[in-house]
Amino acid sequence: IRVLAIAPGVMLTENKMFIADMDPEAARATGLPGLAGAPLGRLGVADDIARVALFCASDLSIFMTGTTLVVDGGARA
Repeated sequence: IRVLAIAPGVMLTENKMFIADMDPEAARATGLPGLAGAPLGRLGVADDIARVALFCASDLSIFMTGTTLVVDGGARA
């Protein structure tokens, strides 16, 4: 039995996009404006997590077990 965990970082969701469009103060609270200093320069999206999940489910990860994959674009909290 292999066990792999995925730990996502801050992800851009529809709710965050709606808040950013409606209220600049609320957008600041979500962390959206400060992306220039983020290592990859953007927030993650659902597809970023999906790709890691596909990797975990594929034979490419066949010799991995008991680990957590942090998917945060390098932005450690």
